[in-house]
Amino acid sequence: MAQKPRGGWAAGPPPSPPAEGDVLVVFAELGLPAADILDMAECLSPDERARAQRFHFERDRNRFVAGRGILRSLLGQFLGVDAGEVAFQYGPHGKPRLADQAATGDLRFNLSHSQDGALFAVTRGRDVGVDLEFIRPLRDMDAVAHRCFSDRVNAELHDLPPEQELRRFFTWWARREAFQKATGEGLAAPLTGFDVAPNAGGPSHQVLHPSRPADRERWRIADLDLHPDFAAALAMDAHTWNLACWLWPPPAGG
Repeated sequence: MAQKPRGGWAAGPPPSPPAEGDVLVVFAELGLPAADILDMAECLSPDERARAQRFHFERDRNRFVAGRGILRSLLGQFLGVDAGEVAFQYGPHGKPRLADQAATGDLRFNLSHSQDGALFAVTRGRDVGVDLEFIRPLRDMDAVAHRCFSDRVNAELHDLPPEQELRRFFTWWARREAFQKATGEGLAAPLTGFDVAPNAGGPSHQVLHPSRPADRERWRIADLDLHPDFAAALAMDAHTWNLACWLWPPPAGG
């Protein structure tokens, strides 16, 4: 990236796994040297290698390999095993999780990537979702907003200057995607009219959705202040948490 992430992100990797009530969020750049990509490919499972080979462009294939390799390195460090020994299984909508949660202290994680950036969240005993969005022009932004967000959100977007509207749209989109990934429902979640409300006593938000009233009491969403070119959000099955943000690897020059 042309600029380093904003303050509050420590040079990583994190020294220890999350304790109960902690969430570790790690940002990584995926544009790695070819030698690093080859090393990471060695630790992937056969199905991950097969998925990598299905990418048409080498750039996209390398990003996938880097993202999975960093995830395996991070989880392997926390579990005290080699990256290649980390075993995954997948939910009905494709959300990855550790194959034996009981034996791994119920570590749970989620990941997202956009452009050359990736975001990882790791916690314990709680469902978590994270989303990273590279901010770029969208020709159909208004149509997407009307299809996906509440009338209140659309009015908010409409009242902003164009340059602010674009960033705010991706802020809302990252919130929505993080929530869908946290629930494990992905695109199966009926989230037309998505909205959130400020959560009293903290920086997170309550989920508002007319057809899913129970979500308001269960889930919380927080924006992540990462980088001017990205919007990012975290969603979790918890009302409060201790958040620590890290960079992988440390940015050049410290």
